[in-house]
Amino acid sequence: MIPEGWNIQSISSIFNFQEGPGIRNWQYVNNGTKFINIRCINNDIINIQNANMISDEEAQGKYAHFMLKENDIVISCSGTLGRKALVLKEYLPLCLNTSVIRFTPRINRQLGFLYGYLGSSLFLNKQIELASGSVQANFGPIHLKGMSIAIPDNNVLNQFSDIVNSIIQKKKNIISESLRLTNLRDSILPKLMSGKIKIDKLNS
Repeated sequence: MIPEGWNIQSISSIFNFQEGPGIRNWQYVNNGTKFINIRCINNDIINIQNANMISDEEAQGKYAHFMLKENDIVISCSGTLGRKALVLKEYLPLCLNTSVIRFTPRINRQLGFLYGYLGSSLFLNKQIELASGSVQANFGPIHLKGMSIAIPDNNVLNQFSDIVNSIIQKKKNIISESLRLTNLRDSILPKLMSGKIKIDKLNS
């Protein structure tokens, strides 16, 4: 049963999704382009401070179509299911990786609807229900292609998206400011500890 005016559509008809490539340990480098792991996603935030890296040549070459973009939504799809985060411009450049799926709405205005759906218990329960694997749960594009979702009429959908999109923008602003302050702290603290910067100079 769905509300009057709503309809059932396949997820693939309204959302684009893509799982990352399988990047191996021997591909890691000390300086290059960072790529995301499940451990990087926590509490709707991507922590890239300790993310591993691949060479810029690989990132810009064979993995170019796996490079994340601002407002992509990433979801963990192996082991710990349901971790979600929105990609901010501060995280970029950043490459997708296996066990993580990237989602984008086919219509940009519907970002808020996609974000709300992917963070819902409805989607998480469906992930758990469909996940396969005897050692750890695995959920991927093959499961998504068989899933459907109830979509409201355009008037309701647009009203909802307008409200949620504004909330998402405020959330992005808060996270961006938090990242800026964290980077500022991390750059100043070592200089304070080593004596290169004096507290009395900061006060003045």
